[in-house]
Amino acid sequence: TDGTSDEVCARSLRLLKDADALLISDYDIATITPPVIGTLLPAARHLGIPVVVDAHDQFHRFSGIHAATPNQPEAEAELGRSLATDDELGAGAEELAEKMDAEAILITRGGLGMALHERKGQTHVIPVATYTEVRDATGAGDTAATVYTLAIAAGASALEAAHLANLAAGVAVCKLGVATVTIDELRRAILTWQEKK
Repeated sequence: TDGTSDEVCARSLRLLKDADALLISDYDIATITPPVIGTLLPAARHLGIPVVVDAHDQFHRFSGIHAATPNQPEAEAELGRSLATDDELGAGAEELAEKMDAEAILITRGGLGMALHERKGQTHVIPVATYTEVRDATGAGDTAATVYTLAIAAGASALEAAHLANLAAGVAVCKLGVATVTIDELRRAILTWQEKK
């Protein structure tokens, strides 16, 4: 090994002591290795820190987490079947939750919005919050995972966090390229959504 995993573990463990949540974003570039997972997940559990995982495949590597945030094609590939209907979404998400020992699964669905499944509970199908023109979907999943995690860290319920993630992703897709979402933009999106309700 080149020592990268050791350095990732050491730095992460130092930061975890002051953290309210841990988001593991795995891009399959050999950073989130078995030693990293084997170190960070138990450490976060010991500290009582919720863990959210945004991985592209091999979800079984992560166990005992708060939530995972796959997109629908990733979830379908992991399960080996389609999740086209609400019933299929719920059953598939429950299977993922059981495999990962996760409290929730948030499946991002592009133009169809999101589906939040709370383990052994209800599946909430959340439609797209904003119907403006999509300019670029790049980074929308990252935005959703990040905002979901921030909301959980701040004490939101899984459903509240999912709604905020959905709104933030809606802002992100209206921008070209990998874009950030500011607090003011999210606040405006919340107000617009509330007015439409």
